[in-house]
Amino acid sequence: MRAQVFHRNKIEARGSIRKPTNVISWTISLRKLRAAGDKDAGDVIKAWNQEASKQQQLVGAKAQVLKNVLGLMPVDVLDGVLIPAVNNLGWEKCPWTDDAFANKRIFPGSAPRSGDATWNARLAVTGESMNIMFMNQLHRHKKLMLTCTPPKVTRAKMDEIADHAALVQSLVGEVRAQMPIPEELLKTDFVQLWVENDPQVHLEVSSTLATKDPEFTPQSLSVLRQIMDAHHGPQNIPIIDAMTKLQDSKAQLDEEEFTLVINQMTHDMEVWRVHKHTSNDYGAAMRKQKHTWNLKRHEQSGKAAYAFLKQHCLVLSYSKDTGEPVVQFLHWKKEIAASLQIPEERGFTFALCNHAAPSMSNNADMAYHGSVACAMAQGQNLMAVIMPQFSYKKGQLYLANRMVEDIFVLRGLTLDSKWAVTFKEKSDTRDARPLM
Repeated sequence: MRAQVFHRNKIEARGSIRKPTNVISWTISLRKLRAAGDKDAGDVIKAWNQEASKQQQLVGAKAQVLKNVLGLMPVDVLDGVLIPAVNNLGWEKCPWTDDAFANKRIFPGSAPRSGDATWNARLAVTGESMNIMFMNQLHRHKKLMLTCTPPKVTRAKMDEIADHAALVQSLVGEVRAQMPIPEELLKTDFVQLWVENDPQVHLEVSSTLATKDPEFTPQSLSVLRQIMDAHHGPQNIPIIDAMTKLQDSKAQLDEEEFTLVINQMTHDMEVWRVHKHTSNDYGAAMRKQKHTWNLKRHEQSGKAAYAFLKQHCLVLSYSKDTGEPVVQFLHWKKEIAASLQIPEERGFTFALCNHAAPSMSNNADMAYHGSVACAMAQGQNLMAVIMPQFSYKKGQLYLANRMVEDIFVLRGLTLDSKWAVTFKEKSDTRDARPLM
C-alpha cells in the first residue's frame, strides 16, 4: 500500500499536466495508509523523503503543514468542507495554499495572548468557528470566480478571517446564555449571513474587531439586537422576584402533594371501614337468616313428627294401674282397624319400649313392663326394647342384663336379635341430670 502511494505521488510530479501532491492529497493518502495498518505518519514521511527528490521531499514548512492538518484539524471540517472543495474545484482553483495551513492560529485551541481577557476568550478558535471560516472563504471565492480569477487567501487574511469566525461563533454562545433562543435560528439569521458575506453583518463584525470595546455586548450588533428583541417577553421580571415566586410555587406544590397523599389515605381508610362494616353486616345477616331457617325447619319438622305421631302412633306412659295402658292400646288398635276397614287381627303394630332407668325399677315395675310388652307384641306384632344398663360391681353387668331379658322370655316372647353399645367414656353429663 505504501509503495503504491509513493509511486503515484512520484508520477504526479512529472510533466506539465500532473501537479505535485498537495497537502490535502497527502492527508488523504496518509489516512488510507493508517486505515490499512500503517499508523505512524512520521515513519511514512521519513520513508518518502528517502525516496523522493529534493523538490518533492516533505521537510520544514511542508511537514509542519501536514502535521497540523492531520493532528489539529477536526474531521468534520476536513471531510465536510476542504476535501469536497478540492475534489470539486481542484487544488489550483481552491482559495488555499499549503502555506496557509502552516499557521496554528487558525486551528482549534488557538487564542490571542495579549489584550483584554474577555476579548481573548471571544477570539479563541473552535471547531465550529474553523468550519464557518473555511465555508466563508469558499463562498467568497466561488462568487468571485463568476467575474474574475480570484487570488488565493494569504496567511494574514486567514488570521483575520479566523478572528471574525471565532467572534461570530462566540456571540452565538453569549446570546444563548442570556436568552433561550434556538441555536438553529441563530445559525440561520446570523451565522449563515456572515458565511454568505452579508455586507451589513461583515461591516458590524469588522468594526467590532477594530475597536474591541470593553463595553461590547451581543446587543451592540443590530442583527443580534433584532433577534433578541423579537424573543423578549412583555416585561422584565427581576431575578430575585422570579426565584421567590418559584420557591413559593414549589412549596405550594409540595404542600398540595402532601395533602393529596393524606386525602388518598383517608379515602382508603374510609373505603376499608365501609367494606368491613358491609362485610360484617352481610355475615351477620347471613348467620341470622340461616339461624331463622334452621329454627323454622326444626319447627316444621316437629310439627310433621307430631302430626305423624298423632295420626299413626300411641304413646303410653308408666302408670300404677297395670291394666290401664293395655286397655288404651286395645282401644286404639280397634279404632285403627275401624278407620282402615280391616279386621282387627290383621292390624299389625310396631311397639317401642323405652326402659329409661331399669336399675331404678323394682320387681313390680318390671312385672308391669313385661305385661304391657306381652299385650303389645303377641301374635305377629313387633317390639323394640331400648334401655341403658349399668352396674356398680364389676362382672354384674351380664346378670343385670339377663334379668331384664327374663321379663320377656318368661312371658313367651321371642328375642330375635340383641346388641349392646359399650361406651368406654362418659360422653355427657348424665350423672348430673335428675332421675325424676
